[in-house]
Amino acid sequence: MKEGSFVTMACVAVSPSTGAVECVNAGHLPPMILDPNGSYRPLQSSKHYPLGLMDTPMEFESDELKPGDTLALYTDGLTEIPKDDGRLLGIEGLGRQMSRIARAKPDATLTDIARRLTDWLDDLEGGRLRRDDRTFLLARRA
Repeated sequence: MKEGSFVTMACVAVSPSTGAVECVNAGHLPPMILDPNGSYRPLQSSKHYPLGLMDTPMEFESDELKPGDTLALYTDGLTEIPKDDGRLLGIEGLGRQMSRIARAKPDATLTDIARRLTDWLDDLEGGRLRRDDRTFLLARRA
């Protein structure tokens, strides 16, 4: 990488049997845990600098995925979509919309949730040319 470059990273380890979660984040957007009732909570986000900026030890955050909870990881291409008023969607806006989707149909498959989120993001962009990638990963504890 060029001097002065940096990379953000979020790493999440999940125990399928217990739901134990460990997250370490180096300047990336916070992964989110959504429960079936539509509440969401962000995991670690701003505790560490992006990789390549400072040589500092990393600490992880512990949490838990309960049965039915969904883990969401995503890129800034989702949070940086401009809304009609010109402001960016942001982490809170994305979290609220993902909560609405989860609440609307608690038994929805991850494929259905991904499709509904993609459709909503398409509508929000209103056919404008994308400025960034829109990548997300969803995982649910059974």
